[in-house]
Amino acid sequence: MAGLCEGGNEPPGSLKAIFAEIDIKTNRAEGGHSPAKKKYMFTEARIDSAARRYPTYKEDDDMLTYLRAIVHNIASNL
Repeated sequence: MAGLCEGGNEPPGSLKAIFAEIDIKTNRAEGGHSPAKKKYMFTEARIDSAARRYPTYKEDDDMLTYLRAIVHNIASNL
């Protein structure tokens, strides 16, 4: 169906579609130690780092900065 992301039923640009696309690319890259796999592993570590700081963002009532950090790291992979 036109307008849908590869391997999914979500419209392009939706968060679910973005994560599905990242999963597909990661699975393809897992066949070896490709630069793409390293890129995704690095990005996953950066997202995990931001997610671990969630309590601090929440305590400081700075959720917009938290979400920007997560989205920035996701978007850097596309």
